[in-house]
Amino acid sequence: MVNLSKVKEELKISFKVFQKILLDHHIKSKDRYLKNFVMLFKKYDIDNNGILNEDEFVNILSSTNIYGEYLEEQTTRLLSAIDPNNNKQITFSECVSLFSQVLFNLFFILLY
Repeated sequence: MVNLSKVKEELKISFKVFQKILLDHHIKSKDRYLKNFVMLFKKYDIDNNGILNEDEFVNILSSTNIYGEYLEEQTTRLLSAIDPNNNKQITFSECVSLFSQVLFNLFFILLY
């Protein structure tokens, strides 16, 4: 029992170290998650201004082939969701948010 207590004491870490481990893991996970979004966004942001216009956004949708023959009607739906004010400017954050929802929904549909 004494040995077990010593081992337990040796394995203790401070809260600060524990917090750093968790935050580092979270950052690395987020980086891995966003890596494909960044590559896709940069590839279709033709004018490299960090904002997609509608044509660039449609090109992303076409390249993913998620919607197949329903691309046109889904494009209209997604554009109204991602750009409700119709300012024809779609940011990286908006794309990540939208595509995360789309991928989650597709995953959920495929599961059931």
